[in-house]
Amino acid sequence: MTRHAFRWTVLLLVIVALPTLAAAQDYKGKGRIKGKVVNAEGQGLKDSMVTAIYTATGTGPDAVKVKGNGEFEVKDLMPGTWTLTANAGHLNYGAEFAEVEILERDTPEIEIVIQPAQTLLQEGTTKLQAKNFGEARLAFQKLLIAMPQNVPLNQYIATTYEGEGNFGKALEHLDILLSALPAGADPNAVRQLKLQAVDDAASLPDYPRMYGYIESLSDAEFSDATATALVSVAGNTLSGSQKNYDETVKLLDIVVDKVPTNALAYYYRGMAYVQLENDEQAKADLEKCVELSPTETAQVRQAKTVLEQMNPGS
Repeated sequence: MTRHAFRWTVLLLVIVALPTLAAAQDYKGKGRIKGKVVNAEGQGLKDSMVTAIYTATGTGPDAVKVKGNGEFEVKDLMPGTWTLTANAGHLNYGAEFAEVEILERDTPEIEIVIQPAQTLLQEGTTKLQAKNFGEARLAFQKLLIAMPQNVPLNQYIATTYEGEGNFGKALEHLDILLSALPAGADPNAVRQLKLQAVDDAASLPDYPRMYGYIESLSDAEFSDATATALVSVAGNTLSGSQKNYDETVKLLDIVVDKVPTNALAYYYRGMAYVQLENDEQAKADLEKCVELSPTETAQVRQAKTVLEQMNPGS
C-alpha cells in the first residue's frame, strides 16, 4: 500500500478548550492590546473573533468580536507574551496567529492579516506535495480553527505527521475522525481511513492498536483491495523495516482467512516462516503462492527458488 494514497473522509469535529477554574484569573493585569483584523487588501473583516492566550499560563479572557472596520481591543491583560488568534471563518477566511509582548501601558497596535480559506488550502496542499510538512500542517490548522466543520482537514494534518514519522500524532487525528464517523459515510472512504490507521499503528509499532483497527473492518470492507493493503503492511513494515516475522504471520493469518485467494499473502507468510525456520509451513505457503499466481511475478520466481533450495534434486 502506498502511504497517504487515501480519499479524504467527510466528518464533523468541534474542539473546545476549557481553562480550569484554578487558572481562571491568572492572566489579568493592567495591559491592553488594540489592533485590526484585515485581509491582504487591508479591508477590515467584520465580526471576526480575536482570542488572546497568555503564554505563561495558557489562559485568557473570552474572545472579542471585531468592529465593522476590523478594529478590536482586549483589556485587562497581564504584561508578558501573548498569542492572539484571529478567526474569520464566517467570511470564508481562515485563522491567523500573532505573538505580541503586552506592556503595562502603550503596547503598540497590531494588524493581523488573514488569508482566504481557498488560499490556505492551496498553500497547505502545495507544501504537502513538496514534503514541507510543518508549513503544510500550519496552513491546515489555520483552516480547521476557522472552520471546524471542515473535518477532512484532520486527515491532511495526520498526513503531515506521517511524513515526519510521527505516527502517534497522526493517529490522534485519525482516531478523531473514526470516532466521529457520520451515518451514511462513504464506505470506501471509511475503509481507506481504517487502513491508513492500520499502517500508522504498525509503523509505531503498536500491534494491539493495529489489530483493533483491523477488527473494526466489516466483512463488506474486507475486499481484495483491503487484503492487498494489509499484505503491503505485512511485507513492507512488519517483515521489512521491522523484521517482526511473528507479527507478519499473525497479520497474514487474518488475510488468508478472509481472502484465501490472495497469492501475495501466502508468499509473505511463507517467507516469514522461512525466517522463523518453520520449513513445513514455509513450503506449504510458497507452493500455494505459485499455485494461485496467474503470472510469473518476481515473488513467484523467488518462491520457486526457495522451494528448490528446500528440495534439492527434486
